[in-house]
Amino acid sequence: GGNVRFDTNVNGGNGPETLCINMTGNTLSGVNALDVIEDGNATVNVTQASAANLSTVNGNATVNLGGTTPNFGQAACPLPNF
Repeated sequence: GGNVRFDTNVNGGNGPETLCINMTGNTLSGVNALDVIEDGNATVNVTQASAANLSTVNGNATVNLGGTTPNFGQAACPLPNF
């Protein structure tokens, strides 16, 4: 299996991208880990309280953090307007 990757390294990490993650209740069969990578001028907001909590609510998946530390415990992700 592979990893589920959330990565803001778009356009060489020159930002200012914002990525919001609210991931819970998943069993990641065949997936080794969740990779959460905040690079450059980008921001990663995660609604779960910590990397440990993100792991717990997703079947105890391994959570790998890269780049700068994401902002945990953030408000719910805004929904897009269609």
